Amino acid sequence: MNETTDPIDLDTPRTIGEIVRLTMGVYARRPLLFMFLAGVVIVPYEVAFLVVTASGTGVPVTVALLLALIELALVNPLIEALEMQVLIDLGSGATPRLGSVFGRALRALAVVAAAQIVVGLSVAMGFVLFLFPGIYIAVRLAVAAPVAAAEPTHWPGAIRRSVTLTRRNFWRVLGLLAIQGFIIYLVALIVGANSVAAVIVGLILAVLAQSFTTLLVSVLYFDLRARSAAAAV
Repeated sequence: MNETTDPIDLDTPRTIGEIVRLTMGVYARRPLLFMFLAGVVIVPYEVAFLVVTASGTGVPVTVALLLALIELALVNPLIEALEMQVLIDLGSGATPRLGSVFGRALRALAVVAAAQIVVGLSVAMGFVLFLFPGIYIAVRLAVAAPVAAAEPTHWPGAIRRSVTLTRRNFWRVLGLLAIQGFIIYLVALIVGANSVAAVIVGLILAVLAQSFTTLLVSVLYFDLRARSAAAAV
């Protein structure tokens, strides 16, 4: 029989501050689990990245593109899929089990990855055109990956659902994305240092930041879903 815990309320619309506080509270319930799920994906990728770039002679363009593609199509989607399954379990009052979490995440991975690739390329094209189109696209497609991880859909459906959920919530979503970006920026400053100690600390902080910011966007998805349901009543 599965153990149960007090369920987390994911069906109530919240302010930005409340979303951040809820994310912190959820993270505090299972900090080691969230760190493990992010670390098991991030650490091998970062080690491979360090090995490739260790020579100091510059990384070939093809290798840099391959690393970027792996991060976009595997690293980020897999962390999103894993953490979403944990959040769903906690929302229902169930105790997350690694076998179940990984099984459900892997079944959703292809759709999450496809949605993430489309979002990443769309945002990149938007920024190439001009700053505002990139920001607008990033906001409207902000929860495409969480949708793909949580709902039975395909990647076009995840894209359309994200556009629907973010309608009339532009500034709310932008605010949460700004918080996410700020956290990632701070970690990047440390990860970019050259000393061995800084690399180790940076790797730990990268796991913390990725696991927390991914959870933050997942909680945002549930907030937008709750707002959409309330508006439909």
